[in-house]
Amino acid sequence: MKKNLFFGVIIVLMFLIMYGINRNAPRKFRWEPTYDTRDTQPYGAFVFDKLLKTSWEEGYTHSYESILDLYSKGDLENANLLIICADFDIPIYQEKAFFDYLEKGGNILISSSSFRYSLSDSLNFYLRWNYSSYFSSDLSLKQPITSAYLWTSSEKDSIRNIPKPILNRTFSPNDGDSIGRGNVSIMATNSEDEAIMLRYEIGEGNLILCSTPLLFTNYAILHDSVNPFIWNVLAPLKGKPLIRTEYYGEGRSGDESDSVFRYLLSQPSLKWAFYIVIGALILFMLFTIKRKQKIIPIIKPPENRMLDFVRSISALYLTQNNNADIVLKRYIYWGDALKKRYGIDIINEQHDKPFIKHFSMKTGMPENDVRSLFLELDAIREHTEVSDTEMMNLITKMKID
Repeated sequence: MKKNLFFGVIIVLMFLIMYGINRNAPRKFRWEPTYDTRDTQPYGAFVFDKLLKTSWEEGYTHSYESILDLYSKGDLENANLLIICADFDIPIYQEKAFFDYLEKGGNILISSSSFRYSLSDSLNFYLRWNYSSYFSSDLSLKQPITSAYLWTSSEKDSIRNIPKPILNRTFSPNDGDSIGRGNVSIMATNSEDEAIMLRYEIGEGNLILCSTPLLFTNYAILHDSVNPFIWNVLAPLKGKPLIRTEYYGEGRSGDESDSVFRYLLSQPSLKWAFYIVIGALILFMLFTIKRKQKIIPIIKPPENRMLDFVRSISALYLTQNNNADIVLKRYIYWGDALKKRYGIDIINEQHDKPFIKHFSMKTGMPENDVRSLFLELDAIREHTEVSDTEMMNLITKMKID
């Protein structure tokens, strides 16, 4: 018990020490884009989601359901849709609901670094990477700054200073020299007049595509110049409630993954403390798995040596050739058996005529045989010598049927 308590105290102390060390350690940033509303890292969308909840006047909700599910349940009626992800790879079976929603007056803003080929092919565009910006993804306050323009009607909005690595993809036409033709218009460009936002008029609705999803992350939304630019981008979606779905980023299981262990592993101090505890428990089990009780020896039951005893006694009698003593012991044993069964006491009673008659009636032995047997036995009791043959005959006669 004392040993177990000692291990428990050691584990708790190690947990507290590691938690304290990591809690006060400088926090390391991760620059992998997740666009997750729960991610507080630079490329998460935690801040953007909180701002929408408090600032969108018509109401803002968050979902992990697909466009098909939202449209089938009627959640998209009188509501606009927002999608921010790394790869908008909409399945083919969802495209009909996607375009039906747009044709009936729905508005969708999709900001993604990649689009499904069937969608880009039908809308006549492809994404071109700005490699110099892409490989400068180590964002800091000293990063290069570029400009982005937001078009309103036929005029450019005021110039916005945007961190250059954020604008790492632009739209280009699949064929032809210009992408802004027919029912499509350019909403925003970079400093080289390359399109970063397109607006398609589909039926009664509008499809807005943005090639720079990093604009909506925590890092960008807190930038003094990027923040007003984003709200101007969202202006076409105002007037209706807004729904953001992470189905095309986190997937349907995203709403089920907010577990205690996920939170523990997302915090560096708690993660290391958790690993220390698991390691200590494993060591504890390895040390306590040893047997605490001594091995119980196998005790063999005592052997039945009665037969050996009988053989030894019989060998002794045979060696001494004391047949008379053997007959007398048999006589005593026979008398005890007769007394229990018939109530005849052959040891203490006189072997006279009434006794012999009574004995014959009880046992069914002829009186002559009884008389002859007891004469021989009485003679042996007087220490008469007995041969082997006589001994065998007398023992054979002393039986109870």
